[in-house]
Amino acid sequence: MHKPGTNSGLYLLLILAMLTWGLSWTNGHILASYDIAVAHLIFWRFLMAGTLFAPVVFLTHNWEIHGFHGWIGAIIGGVLIGGYNLFFFLGSRLGLAGAGGVLVTTLNPIITAVLAAWTFHRILKKKDYLGLALGIIGGLLILRIWDLSWSALFQSGNVYFLLCAFVWAILTVLTEFVRDSINILSFSLIAYWVAGLLALPFSLDLGIGYVFHMDGFFWLNLFFVSVGAMAFGTTVYFLATKALGSEKSSAFIFVVPVSAMGFAAWLLDEPIMLSTLSGGVLAIAAVYLINKKQ
Repeated sequence: MHKPGTNSGLYLLLILAMLTWGLSWTNGHILASYDIAVAHLIFWRFLMAGTLFAPVVFLTHNWEIHGFHGWIGAIIGGVLIGGYNLFFFLGSRLGLAGAGGVLVTTLNPIITAVLAAWTFHRILKKKDYLGLALGIIGGLLILRIWDLSWSALFQSGNVYFLLCAFVWAILTVLTEFVRDSINILSFSLIAYWVAGLLALPFSLDLGIGYVFHMDGFFWLNLFFVSVGAMAFGTTVYFLATKALGSEKSSAFIFVVPVSAMGFAAWLLDEPIMLSTLSGGVLAIAAVYLINKKQ
């Protein structure tokens, strides 16, 4: 039995990990503002994250792959996470970092719940339907549906944020499919390598060394979005899930949309719109209801 305060260090690391996830939306927005191709951003992000993530996987003895299905699942995961990053940077180039961070991180678990219920034939409870309704209303508020048209959806970058949420939901369901065939940290590392390799030909074609013309502020943000959010944030989250259980660790995800808005307001002077704030609160309530035990 754990004594009170035994996990205080782990809780602190989890909060820091979630802050890096929230900060990544501001980092992505800053990186996307540079005159550089998205393929470069994707390749160098995964090169840095994969390089520093590999020792963690091997030193903690988490390199475990059981059969062909584990490899196939991780490769498909790499394609999906590569697509997610493509939409992440395209959306960040056009849209607001704070709104994107709230929209994606709150819609992810909601879409995942629906997709998992359909895929695994799970029965949704009343609280789940209430959560889904709140999530849809919250998403519409964040999107400012009253101002929306097809042209505005693309010009604002919101369509890419929506695609981010859908792609990550598919990726989440995929990890459940293959969880008995591969360790989740091994899955993540292979996915990082695959995503980086997919971006490599495009980066080579555009001049892979172009990033070395960027200034120190560019590299600082690339470091945070790669090493901070992916290598550190993802590692701490998965290790905490193993130690504390998924319910306790997933509760810390509520820090992400709040910190995404806070960092965007602080570093980018983005206004915290009432529609984003109220929509985010409804969406967070939706995530709580969907993940809450009956």
